[in-house]
Amino acid sequence: MSIIQCFIFIENNYFRTLFSICVLLSLLESYKNKDRNFKKLLIAYIIWQVFSISINILFLNALFISEEFDAYFLSALFGNIFCLEGGIIFTFLGVLFYLTKDNRKLLIIGYIVFCMFYFIATATNLISVVLGKFYHLGFTLLPDMLEYILDTIIGINPMDVGGSLIYKDFQWMMIAALPFLLIYNGKQGKKLKYIFYIFYPVHIIILFYIGSLIGK
Repeated sequence: MSIIQCFIFIENNYFRTLFSICVLLSLLESYKNKDRNFKKLLIAYIIWQVFSISINILFLNALFISEEFDAYFLSALFGNIFCLEGGIIFTFLGVLFYLTKDNRKLLIIGYIVFCMFYFIATATNLISVVLGKFYHLGFTLLPDMLEYILDTIIGINPMDVGGSLIYKDFQWMMIAALPFLLIYNGKQGKKLKYIFYIFYPVHIIILFYIGSLIGK
């Protein structure tokens, strides 16, 4: 999927997000089971993220490496959260599902709060206003750094917030997925893992070109 991204310049690659979620869940399991190596694993994970993301940022300024290859392929190869689809925000959403999987009330509350937070962050101009305040106070480096971190790590591009709720900032519609989450019976379905590995990139490519045609 990362190779496909390099050719058609598309941001979608939820495999990376799922991988990051699984790594965090493994750390949580290690903590719950009182694994003696938990602290070492956590420190190693943080160090690796900082180190590999730093390499990605440095390579963005390299003339011999394309931005797409760096942001999509290398970051996937490193297994880090740089330019992750949905950013670290949706990685935490996966952790939220894990923590509330046995309590539907907590799932409802947690998911609604998450959706409200994401709506406020992306469908309003709040982030732009806060960054503008920093510029107004004479701070220039700090808001630039925050804007870069929001875009490449957190998963919110300050330049894209506050647009149309139908055609641009439509992610708030994810709240409609709640009823489907609640009817899940907790049992494993049919083992279609390898079919999904094919279906995901194929349907993303098809939707991408349909969207391109509509856009024209």
